[in-house]
Amino acid sequence: AVLPRGPYILLGWSFGGSVALEVARHLLEQGETVHQVIMLDSWARHNPRLAEPNYFKSIYHTEFSNYSVKEQQKLIARLHHNMRLLINHCVKPVELPVLLFKSEGLLREYQDYDDPSNHWLNILGRHLTVKRVGGDHQTILDSPQDAYIAEICHHHFAMINRVVRTQQETQ
Repeated sequence: AVLPRGPYILLGWSFGGSVALEVARHLLEQGETVHQVIMLDSWARHNPRLAEPNYFKSIYHTEFSNYSVKEQQKLIARLHHNMRLLINHCVKPVELPVLLFKSEGLLREYQDYDDPSNHWLNILGRHLTVKRVGGDHQTILDSPQDAYIAEICHHHFAMINRVVRTQQETQ
């Protein structure tokens, strides 16, 4: 449901995780309450070679083989645009819990660029919790990973509810 006011829990996968973190930062600046950001295999830093159009196309051209050539070009252009945005974006720290689900399987463009926290630890520090999950970037929400992610999220939501109830009782 859409709430005109918080509190909020934001979730994003891949590019969406970075967007969720940025939205949370803006909400906090506006005085809103954000309890947590959950990121599904989002990265704080990216392989800089992905900004190069030819390298990017060489990586992703097979991803869209089911599409027409024109649709492939359009999708690759959109993804490359988003990647350039991510590479050029300066992520700022936020003072709120962030839960990162990191896939165990790495896409080939990240194998030489891997980091246990997908490079978030230096930015988020003690606010970051990392949970490793099976699958790779594309299959992180497939079964059985989906059940594991749901279980961990349920646990985090229950903790948040306990904290909120305790805060309400002391007011």
